[in-house]
Amino acid sequence: KAKQLIDQWNSDGGSIELRAYRVEKAQVTAMLRHQGLPRDEIQSLKVQKDELDATIEVLNAQQKLLEKDVSAKRAVLSEAKRH
Repeated sequence: KAKQLIDQWNSDGGSIELRAYRVEKAQVTAMLRHQGLPRDEIQSLKVQKDELDATIEVLNAQQKLLEKDVSAKRAVLSEAKRH
């Protein structure tokens, strides 16, 4: 069941969505490096980057939680098979 949840997260686009947000963040970061941007555009890009950081953090946490659950359940199953 835990493996199904992580497979479902991946098939629902969780991992693809995470990669897309990371690419978008890299693009925003690159734009922030350009010299001569108007102050309001810099501020807008910083806000966008902060929002992307928060979204990436949430998706990372979801993925890690699912992976940790799979690992824990595999360990329990492995231990049960030994006894």
